Amino acid sequence: LSLENVAELVRASLGDRVAATEIPQRLYQLYGGIPPLIVEALRVMIEVLPLSAPDDIELLAKSADELEKHLPAKLEDFFAHRFSKLTKEELMLLQVLSCFEQPPSVALLSKIVPMQAQRLNEYLNLLQNEGHILLLENGGRCRIRHARLKNYLYTSTGDAKEKLHSFIASKFTEMAGVDTWEDLEELARQYSLGAELEKASLHYEVAGEQAVKQQELPRAIQLFQKAIDLDRERSGENRQLALNEKLAQAYFASGSYQKSQQVYEEILTRLPASDARQASIHHAMGKALSRLGEHAQAIDHFEEALRVTAEDHDRFEILQEIIALKI
Repeated sequence: LSLENVAELVRASLGDRVAATEIPQRLYQLYGGIPPLIVEALRVMIEVLPLSAPDDIELLAKSADELEKHLPAKLEDFFAHRFSKLTKEELMLLQVLSCFEQPPSVALLSKIVPMQAQRLNEYLNLLQNEGHILLLENGGRCRIRHARLKNYLYTSTGDAKEKLHSFIASKFTEMAGVDTWEDLEELARQYSLGAELEKASLHYEVAGEQAVKQQELPRAIQLFQKAIDLDRERSGENRQLALNEKLAQAYFASGSYQKSQQVYEEILTRLPASDARQASIHHAMGKALSRLGEHAQAIDHFEEALRVTAEDHDRFEILQEIIALKI
């Protein structure tokens, strides 16, 4: 079915108002215009939505994204039948795609699958025309259209998953320009699922740093936390403290001063008294407490930072903070 056909089905099932939204486009992207899937998705959409849903466009849009978990198990048989007709090359390519959370670039796929670039592009176009995948960014990236299909394919890789993820990670590192937090997070995920946890932690950290630069602070917090969780008892206390400091900074930058203060407090309980970071942590702790209105405690930490720092610039900045709180 074309996008226009899908829109007509939505209009017939849910009315003109819903058909005029982006919901037909979402359904088309999710299910690739495959008639049985579109019809089943609309049926489930009607069943699971509240009676008020046709008047709640935001709820309808959200439901379109969550339909996968409501689709019945019988669709597994549908997928099994369809994929029994795929060639070995098509199935291999789809199984590789099922290993990704973020859409991989076609350039990366060309390093992973044993195909010439022209042959790979032919298969990708064929799989898109058949409704299995969606090509994005003018054909530069691609993803499997819907989650149930992706889960089916990923399960079909069997015991080869760990080795496949590790191989994908190794090819990922050969790529130039892997510098967005999305790509770095995907690389870290591949290392993690490939049981290379130290490398995974390092790349989650770098992804978090890139997310901070791009002001994607909630995502940066998640990425630093993943780096911490994977690094526990692996690289030692010093790196754990450094990661926690980056997490605290991200919380502070996002306005989550309470959480920032809590992380800084944990760092101070673990930081040796002679550690050079004492000054910066007490300073940061004071700033978090001042934002929370805890001025007396903030001054205590600023004064401790002042006591242990020798840098004139830092001392001037800390004195300014103290004076501002005492006025």
